[in-house]
Amino acid sequence: MTRRMTILVLALSASSCTVHTTPEPERAPAATSAQAEANELLSLYDPILYALSTEATRAAWTASIDVSEEHTGARTGAETAFSAFAGNAEIIRRARALMEHQDELDDVTVRQIRAMLELAASAPMTNPELARARVAAESAQSARLDGFQFCLARDEAGACTQPATTNDIDGVLGESRDLDERLNAWR
Repeated sequence: MTRRMTILVLALSASSCTVHTTPEPERAPAATSAQAEANELLSLYDPILYALSTEATRAAWTASIDVSEEHTGARTGAETAFSAFAGNAEIIRRARALMEHQDELDDVTVRQIRAMLELAASAPMTNPELARARVAAESAQSARLDGFQFCLARDEAGACTQPATTNDIDGVLGESRDLDERLNAWR
């Protein structure tokens, strides 16, 4: 089961990287109902999205608590895989086609498909370079933010002699009566 899902994710990711210049031929209307098609799409989409989201969240957490190039790279890779699936051109096409028949779908299904399209809009693989650049920029920005070293005291050369956490700074600002100490923590 996991192997099939992995192959499917890779196939969908690879298909999102190509640009089709010829329009797809018209297809005959399917005999199945819009609700059945939506249920089929959601039964494929939901477990894969859940698995990719879980891995992206784990990688982001690891990268935020242990800032290193290795963890930032893992975060970028996991979020790129998530984006490649969520913003896959075929998924967008199928979701849009289903929304044309939203009057035939139940309310929960319509909300799920709208959420699917909103998620796809954040990483549209119809423009894969832009989506990949956004993921890489967000990972780099998070690494800079998470790796920032707060400091309560510096020597003459500007080197930090008293590293601090945000909790340390909040403690000084909330509890200290020494105005110079509070000002130093504020800076």
